Amino acid sequence: MVQLSSSLGVGRPHPTAETAAEDARRTRAEHARPVAQEVEAQTGPPGERGRSTRSGARAGEPGGRRTAVLSWRALVSGRRPGERRRLPGIAAVWRPRRAHTGSVTPAAPRQPLPAGPGQESVWDYPRPPALVRSDRLVEVRLSDDGPLLATTRRAWRVLETSHPPTWYVPREDVADGVLGLSDAPSTGCEWKGRATYWDVDEPTSSRGEPGAPGEPGASGDEDGAGAPRRAAAWTYEEPTPRFRVLAGAVAFSPSQVVATVDGERVRPQEGGFYGGWVTDDVVGPFKGGPGTWGW
Repeated sequence: MVQLSSSLGVGRPHPTAETAAEDARRTRAEHARPVAQEVEAQTGPPGERGRSTRSGARAGEPGGRRTAVLSWRALVSGRRPGERRRLPGIAAVWRPRRAHTGSVTPAAPRQPLPAGPGQESVWDYPRPPALVRSDRLVEVRLSDDGPLLATTRRAWRVLETSHPPTWYVPREDVADGVLGLSDAPSTGCEWKGRATYWDVDEPTSSRGEPGAPGEPGASGDEDGAGAPRRAAAWTYEEPTPRFRVLAGAVAFSPSQVVATVDGERVRPQEGGFYGGWVTDDVVGPFKGGPGTWGW
């Protein structure tokens, strides 16, 4: 009976403020045992923590990687293992966005230049691009005095907003032996489909015996005027339905070959990414330079 009374708290003195404070302190001390001790109990001494599971300890056992990671996460967060995470209030989480301090090229202004007589503004071109046939004389060489790689009066022009035209030569108007399948990876165009890249060499009919090593045009001499150009041309072998007439037609990169339109030498589109042909009858500004990627 005495034990029953004791268990029910019968006969105990009424707790005072001092005893209540002492009980609370004891409870806090019991639950505030340093998490580091529990980490050591689970993962072993500091020199053995974080060992790979290949050492024999399975994930979740003392010495295992998984247990150590979870326990140290608890150590950093200040929570005991198994304790429910307390989410901070929105005021503790939200931070105002900082101003970007990195180096970013500012966007270039889109101010179309006025087109004069006989000129086209690339800002009048549509998007999706238009496909227009041209009867102007197009010639392509590897060098100024090199043999013709391609010549045609029935090229296609692809006209897209902010871009100088990209010219495509029918495959049958490209000389034999000029194109060799490149090891450059295929890329995709949102309008035309997957592009196949070609290395460009002199025509088979104009190739002589390889020169001595180090001479321009010698086999393996990449600096020679007639040296092959890697991935200097591309085609769409299976274009999208809108551009199906371009199947097999060849576009040459003006930065790697010498191309002319009615005798005028073509300049490459700035930036090195796009393959547009810049001539005097087309005005910009053109996409490709710094600050124009969003055009």
